[in-house]
This record gives sequence, structure tokens and C-alpha cells, in this order.
Amino acid sequence: MEEKKNFLVNCSVCDARKVSEETLAAYEKIIINTDLMVTDARSKEVLNRLPMVCNCDQYVDTDTDTEIAMHNGRFEITGEAADTRKVLLIVNGTLEIRPGSEKALESYVRILVNGTALYPESMSAYAGKITVNGKTECYPDGCVVLETQFTVDRYFPLRARTGGVYYAGEKVLATDPRLPLEKLAEKNVRFITRQLVVAEETLENALLLVDEKTKLQVIPAGYVYVGGETVLTEELLEKYGTRLYIDGNLQLVPESTKLLPRLEALEVTGEVCLTEKQLEAFRKTGAVYGQIVLVKGKTIKNKVSLTLDVKMLEDAPEGILVKNCAKLYLAPEITRETILSQVQIKNCANVICSPEQKSAVELVAQNVGSIGQEEEQRSGLFEQMMQSEKMVNVDEYVL
Repeated sequence: MEEKKNFLVNCSVCDARKVSEETLAAYEKIIINTDLMVTDARSKEVLNRLPMVCNCDQYVDTDTDTEIAMHNGRFEITGEAADTRKVLLIVNGTLEIRPGSEKALESYVRILVNGTALYPESMSAYAGKITVNGKTECYPDGCVVLETQFTVDRYFPLRARTGGVYYAGEKVLATDPRLPLEKLAEKNVRFITRQLVVAEETLENALLLVDEKTKLQVIPAGYVYVGGETVLTEELLEKYGTRLYIDGNLQLVPESTKLLPRLEALEVTGEVCLTEKQLEAFRKTGAVYGQIVLVKGKTIKNKVSLTLDVKMLEDAPEGILVKNCAKLYLAPEITRETILSQVQIKNCANVICSPEQKSAVELVAQNVGSIGQEEEQRSGLFEQMMQSEKMVNVDEYVL
């Protein structure tokens, strides 16, 4: 007798409404890993009779004639998009619903959003149709929708319309002290946003543009704004000068040590990452900061896969920080003592090491998904399936 095989499906959306019991009965076990399983009354009965294991985040029951529409990125529903079909809409990204889209929304039996759903208050009656795995933003009607983080440039006061109300989901950046914000105030322009980042020199006029619920972040007079992750380099000082307001984290590299005495003023809203040897020189700057984080001398980050060996550690006498890597392999020649004294690991999904290295890695690692030999990190069932079974890997699969 021919031995039955197993069947593995890995997909984002599994449409099981056309499932055939006769076809799948040929398999000893059926394993479905999916974000969304779509079923109807008939298919649920069939699936319950089959030897099936389903690992899914969400089930949706809908009629057989409902179409599935999946969009990646940004998708808009407008008043012109009315459709007579019944549609299950899946958006991986940002869904924006425009005012006056009532008729178009009637055609969607369900809307699933992995990301952000953005709609005006007049469309909030349809929120029951929308399931969001992420963030929901509902803004007042009549607003002009801007980028989530909107930067006011020198031309915006000229272009803004009189009496205009502008919506930015997270923050408005008005960081240039030369901005003519008084022109926006004269036009009675308003911003609806969670946070306003503004130069102290223009604060008086900026306050006329937002309401009292808006959080204020004021850049001290004379400072130059720098946003995001920043490294202290010669190029940074040439571009922005020596009075810096860093809105984010600041990292010091070996080159930074000689630049510290040149800083006239420094404020960092987040972390300052530096080595122990740089700590005293940094404190002499009188900087204002959120937190100091001591790190090893060299940083390697944002790698899909990285192998750390003895030679790399020899070339970095102050040690190595490995950050934001999907998979990190430690050469077996690296001793426990070396790991403890020279290695730092942050925000890595998998660290592959020997049993002798594991306890040392656990002491120097932060926010790591798994640590150990590669074989230990694999699911035994998944490995068996990979070796001997029929397998499907797709975005959308009709069972």
C-alpha cells in the first residue's frame, strides 16, 4: 500500500471555500500556516472532517460568490469606486477612505487592513466593516490630509489656502527659525496633529496654528534641528554646525572623540551610544540627553546574515556591537571569555552558536528571538515536512 503524504501550505490568504474532501483525503495530515483563512458554511464542515492543523491569525466567513481583492501599499476608496460585486478587501499598507464614499463602501462585505486605516469622521459609521491590525486614524471632515509627518518648508506659507485646516497624523515639523509662520497665522491656517516640533524663535506664531491639545516640542533658540538616528561625524558638523538638537538617538564612532570639544551645545532627545573611553569627554560637553548607553567600539548593523569570526574581533580591539541582524552566526573558535569581553548583541532575530558559547551569548544579548544551534531553532515538524512532503509557498492559495 502506498504511504500517504502530508501537505503543507504557507500563504498570506487561504481561500478554502472550494475545498474538495476527496482530493485532500489522500493526505495523512494537512498543515496550513496563513494570516487569513476564508471559509463558508460548506467548507467549514469539510475541513472539520479532514486531518488538518490550521495556524492562522484570523478566520472570515463569507458567501461563495464574494470576491477577494488584495492590495499592497496604499489603496484609496473614493466616491467613484462604486461596484456591484461583493468584495472582501485586504490591504497590506495604508487604506485611505475619501469623503463621500458611502456607495463604494456598500460593496465591501469586510475590509481587513494590515497597517493603517485613515478616514474622515463622516465615514466612521462604516468602521464596523473594518478590522485593522495596526493603526486607525479618524480625522475631522474638511481637512486636507498631509503626510503623517509633515515638514513645513518656506514655500508652504505661500501655498496654504486661507482658512485651510490641515491634518498630519503624527507630527508637524516647523524646525527652521526663519519660517514666516506669521503668514500662516494671518491666513487663519490650522494644523490638526498630535505633536508640533517648532523652533523657539517662531513659537509665538506657531501657537496660533494648533489647539491646546497638541503636544509641543520646542527646539531651543540657536540650535539646529537634526531628525532621526544620527552619527557624530565631521560631515555632520560641516552641514549643521556645532549647536545641535538631535531628535532621536546619537551614536559616537571612533572619529567622534576628537569632534566632541568642538560642540558648543548639544541636546539629544533619545539615547547617546558611546564607548566607555568616550564617556568622560562626552560629559565635558555639558550635553542634555535622554540616556547614555555604553557600547562596544565597532557597530555592525542591518544585515540579513552575518558571521562573526576571530579575525573580525582582532580588528576591533574595543569590541563589536551587532545590531538589527536577522541571523548572526558565531564562529565556534570564539571563546566564552571573548564573547563576554568583546561582543554585544542587540535586536537580532536568531543567534547561531555552539552549546559552549550559549550561556555567554545570553549574558551579552538584548532583544534576541532565539539563541542556540541552528538545529535547535527549527521546528521538528516543519523539518520533516520540508524533507518529504508536498509544500506550497504563495501569497494567496485556493484550497
